[in-house]
Amino acid sequence: AHGFVSSHPWASSVRVFINLEAGGGGGKELFFRTSPGSAWLAQVYAHAAPRPHGTVFAQDLFRRDLIPSDTDFRIYKHTAPGIDLAFYRNGYVYHTAKDSMEAVEPGSITHMAENTLAVALEVAELKSLPPDDTAHVTDAVFYDVLGLWMFCYSSDVAQILNLAVVVAICLRIAWFIHTVSPTKRGDYEIHSWIEEATRSHSKSSGYAPLIVSTVAVVLSWPFAIFCSCCTGWIMDNVTDNPLS
Repeated sequence: AHGFVSSHPWASSVRVFINLEAGGGGGKELFFRTSPGSAWLAQVYAHAAPRPHGTVFAQDLFRRDLIPSDTDFRIYKHTAPGIDLAFYRNGYVYHTAKDSMEAVEPGSITHMAENTLAVALEVAELKSLPPDDTAHVTDAVFYDVLGLWMFCYSSDVAQILNLAVVVAICLRIAWFIHTVSPTKRGDYEIHSWIEEATRSHSKSSGYAPLIVSTVAVVLSWPFAIFCSCCTGWIMDNVTDNPLS
């Protein structure tokens, strides 16, 4: 990649690039990041790809250096706007002796080829490319739904949606506190939230389900780490598919 960008005569004529990568041996092709200032390409992919599959979550991980690897995208992103696509299933074969063409599922090649061709044709039909936006970068937020549709909108819209969710939750909590039946004790009115929640199991607005669900979510984090470690140990010591 560096050799092409620095010395190949075609490098200066590149206007848009699509980087095809692999972090495993197959599965669906994953669209996981755009170059700085080229959020419009996410819209192109969402509109053109016949079987879209992607998430912006991986882009956030790469930008924060939480993934100890990289792709040729790192070189190309400084020369032209582009997107990064990659396989990610069966990651245990990646950069191992089992990393061969036989490990790649035929459907994976078809999936990547169809989406890549559709996006390339969509870009080729543009009369002009959007202006560079690296000075005022507005990232795109994108994710697919069951591989059938892809939602794509700017980070500014995402902030508005996130704020709306927070406001809705606060209003819901305020409404619940306001409507809970008060219990009179002496000269004071005390809202007995716990008693109200546990008195009737049929009421979905009680605190008991909220507490239980919160505890379940918190406990799921160490449980997920424990299961991942167990899976890695089993693959490394029991099966013949060690982690790379």
